[in-house]
Amino acid sequence: MPPDLGVFAGAAERNCVREVRGRLTQSRIAGVIADLTQPDTPIIASNRAFSELTGYSRSETVGQNCRFLNRGKIDGATARKFKRSIADGRPFSTELENFRKDGTPFFNGISVSPIYGRNGDLVAMLGSQIDLSHYDPECQIQTYHRARAKLSLLSDRQFEVVTEMAKGLLIKEIAFNIGIAPRTVKLHRAAAIKALGVSNSVEAIRIAIEAGY
Repeated sequence: MPPDLGVFAGAAERNCVREVRGRLTQSRIAGVIADLTQPDTPIIASNRAFSELTGYSRSETVGQNCRFLNRGKIDGATARKFKRSIADGRPFSTELENFRKDGTPFFNGISVSPIYGRNGDLVAMLGSQIDLSHYDPECQIQTYHRARAKLSLLSDRQFEVVTEMAKGLLIKEIAFNIGIAPRTVKLHRAAAIKALGVSNSVEAIRIAIEAGY
């Protein structure tokens, strides 16, 4: 098991979370995976970037529900948005005031993508975090337009693959949806990652989410 990650449990490990786990450990973006098959959706993996952002070690993070970062300070509307998006199995983004281990508050930009098992069931969620404490609204608008500009560099097929990835779909599911072979999906994924100037699929997904997909 990669040294940066927590211990997986139950059905989520059996349902193809391994691929996402591998991408997570390579990512420079803070991230966690939460298991929807277990009561209270515990975190089952986190990466080094998450520990650097929050101050919480892997052992302190795994087993917690993601709400531990906001210490109960989440408004009802945002909580309902989380629940609806998870129930619908669709990605979403929001900003929350969270707290580091030492109690320091920070404005957390959170993006969540669904992860499906081989049988098509929603089994987990990939959540990525970025410190927005020093961002202003103009900067966020620029991020949106910058992400859109990056995606415009992709071919139509590469764009389809990346936006399907942002929905949390697996290679075989993407291949079925757009009518090409799984091997071809992988080739387009690799080409898209290169065209976007990122190092892995997690960062490509982040760009798609920043662009509103």
